[in-house]
Amino acid sequence: GQYEGAFSSPYMGAKPSEEFDNGEAAMAVRFWSIPLQQEEFTRVVNGDLNFAIFSVVVVGFYIWFHTGSAFIATLAMFQIVMSLPVGFFLYYNIFQIKYYASVNILAIYLALGIGADSVFVASDCWNQSRSNPQIKTILGRLAYTINRTVTSCFNTTLTTVMSFVATSATPVVPIYCFAVFAALVLCVNYLFVCLVTPTILMIHHVHFSDLGGLCCWCSKTTTGRFGAKEPKAKQELAEIRDKDPLYKMCCYSKFAAPNMEQDAEQPIESEEPQSEVSQLSVSERFFHNHFSRLFSYRVAGHKVGAYVSIVCCLAYAAGMSSQAFRLTPPTSEEEWFPPSH
Repeated sequence: GQYEGAFSSPYMGAKPSEEFDNGEAAMAVRFWSIPLQQEEFTRVVNGDLNFAIFSVVVVGFYIWFHTGSAFIATLAMFQIVMSLPVGFFLYYNIFQIKYYASVNILAIYLALGIGADSVFVASDCWNQSRSNPQIKTILGRLAYTINRTVTSCFNTTLTTVMSFVATSATPVVPIYCFAVFAALVLCVNYLFVCLVTPTILMIHHVHFSDLGGLCCWCSKTTTGRFGAKEPKAKQELAEIRDKDPLYKMCCYSKFAAPNMEQDAEQPIESEEPQSEVSQLSVSERFFHNHFSRLFSYRVAGHKVGAYVSIVCCLAYAAGMSSQAFRLTPPTSEEEWFPPSH
């Protein structure tokens, strides 16, 4: 045991590593202070940011897989991540909200999810415009992509933003600040999708869609040693590249004039017609061949699959509504760390 003296406490000289005969520690030291708790909380949150970085990498690779282009995936992830500092600029300087809670960083997951979906919409619209017989030019494809993307992404973004606008009515300051910050980030993300993503797709098409795009080792001519992927747009693509300042910086731009004259004399070969389904991606073929058939499955003229899905959604909504009405305020103080921390 420990004994106190005139100038010493019973804990001076005690060693926490000492144990009794039954294996229990002779003394357990416990200490706590508000600054220490804040410091530990910050350390844990910063450590958890590694999961956010991992999420960014995973989403980036999936965009690469879906679009088939590392160029599009890299710039798309850059625009999604940049929506956070731009949203913070509006949050701090325009809305004059000086309080910033650690929970606000969770908005990155919202930006990743909705931003990646919007990039997929823009990329699929661009690919669909290739097989549209009414679109004759590259600028027509770009206009088609922008119109479809602006409309589709507006509906999905608006519903999410309005949910956070409703949440901002709460008097709880951390939740209010998170709702405002998340709504601003999603609005900025939508603007980037409408303005930046079509630009990314256009740059990729002009410079990376075939072997004659940008790099000297790919080709020695304006339209490419192997020609463009789309014969119908071959001459137009060559003219766009010839007017592009970035393209003129390439070492092979001096071969543009003779090659264009040679291409003008050559007849444009037509591609063999392909079915619309064969041009779809793997995920699109899954929804076209399997998922849609599940909902269009009929028995005696009735869409059984659609009816079953509606019943399941209503049952799920009823169950969640029942649980929501059972919510009660906490009866004890919240524990930020487990007892074993």
